[in-house]
Amino acid sequence: MSLPLIIFGGGFDPPHISHVLTATWAASVFPDSDLWIVPCWKHSFGKEMASFRHRYEMCQRAFGHLTASSSLVQISAIEGELEITRTFDLVTRLKEDQPDRDIKLLVGEDNLAVSNQWYKWDEILKMAGLIVVGREGKEGKRWNEHLWAPKMPRISSTDIRAAVGDPLELHDGELQWPSWVPHLVPRRVLEYIRYHGLYNCK
Repeated sequence: MSLPLIIFGGGFDPPHISHVLTATWAASVFPDSDLWIVPCWKHSFGKEMASFRHRYEMCQRAFGHLTASSSLVQISAIEGELEITRTFDLVTRLKEDQPDRDIKLLVGEDNLAVSNQWYKWDEILKMAGLIVVGREGKEGKRWNEHLWAPKMPRISSTDIRAAVGDPLELHDGELQWPSWVPHLVPRRVLEYIRYHGLYNCK
C-alpha cells in the first residue's frame, strides 16, 4: 500500500526560507508520508518566471538537507516531465495511477484567497485534501476541515528578485545585495543565482 502523499507545489522563483520552513515542518509532522516538492513547469496564470531547469536546480539546493536525511522527501520534476501547468491535471494523473492513494496539497493561505481562479478547484478538492500554511501578517481564517500549519514568515520572492537585480553600491565601489537578502534565501540558492546571473543579477 502506498504511503500518503503530500504535494508542496509552487513557482519557487526563487525558493526562500519560508519555503524551507514549510517543507521542514511538513517532513517533521508527517514523517510517514511522502513529501514531493514540485516546482511548476509554467505559471498557471502566464506569469514570466526563471526557466523550469533553473528553478528545479534551486530547489535541489534549498531543500537538499531534507532529501539527504529522508528518502520520503524528493524534488519532483513531474510537471516539467509531463509538461502540465495545472494542479487539477497533476492530481488527476496521480489518481489515475494510484486511485486509492491519499493525497494532500500543501498550500499557502494566500492561494486559497484566489481559489476561484484555479482550474476546476472543486474537482481538485474531491481528489485531494489540503494542508494550509498561514502567513505572518495575515489575519488567518479556518477553512472548514482542512489541516493547518503554523504561520510562516512573510517573505516575497518578488522582492528578492528585485533586490538581487538592483544591488546596493558600497562606498568602496563594490556591489552587494541588501543585507536582508542572505538571511531570507538559502546560501546555495544565492550562489546559484549569482553564478547563472538570474534575475539580472549583477
